[in-house]
Amino acid sequence: MARWTGVIALTLAACGAPPRVQHAGEERVAAIEIEGNHAIASAALLDGLAISRHQNRGVDDYQVAVDVTRITGAYQKRGYFAVDVKSRIEQEGDSTTVVFTVVEGPRATARVELAGLPAASTPRARDR
Repeated sequence: MARWTGVIALTLAACGAPPRVQHAGEERVAAIEIEGNHAIASAALLDGLAISRHQNRGVDDYQVAVDVTRITGAYQKRGYFAVDVKSRIEQEGDSTTVVFTVVEGPRATARVELAGLPAASTPRARDR
C-alpha cells in the first residue's frame, strides 16, 4: 500500500511541473502576426489559434499548419470561399515570428427569387 502511495505522489508531482524556462540558444515564438486580413480583425483570429496559447513553447510546424486551417475556416464561415492562407516563420536570433498571410477572395453572394405566386394574389387579412 505504501508503495502505491509513493507512485501516486510521484505521478502527481510530475503532472504539476513548473512552466518551461527558456535557455540560451532555444527558440521561442516572440510574436504572431496576421497580414492581409480586412474582413476579420487580427485579434479575433489570434484568439482561436493554438500557437498563441502555446507561444512560449517554441514553434510547432503541425500547430502552424492546423492554425492555417483554422484561419481558412473562419473566413469560410463568413462566406469567403476563395480565401488563401499561407504561413511563414521568420527567425531572428532566439526569437521567432510566425506570420500568417491572408489573401481574401470575393465573398460569396446569393440571390433569392420566389416563383409560383400569381400576380393578382394578395395576402389574406389573418396572415398579416
